[in-house]
Amino acid sequence: PNNRVIVTGYADKQTAYPTYNLKLSERRSKAVAKALVTRYGINPSRISIDWEGDKIQPFDINEWNRVVIFVIQ
Repeated sequence: PNNRVIVTGYADKQTAYPTYNLKLSERRSKAVAKALVTRYGINPSRISIDWEGDKIQPFDINEWNRVVIFVIQ
């Protein structure tokens, strides 16, 4: 209950244009954060939300970059 989580959304480069991908990754990260609060009862004050669009590609396989990654602090 004392840990915080950073929720970061990403988008793959082949989906669309960078502006669209940035908004898409924002929607993804916010949807996951909302699920953490509503489904799992995580206090919203423990969640930080970020999004990267297609600027960062965490994975070599394009489709895998349609992802939200959690980092526990």
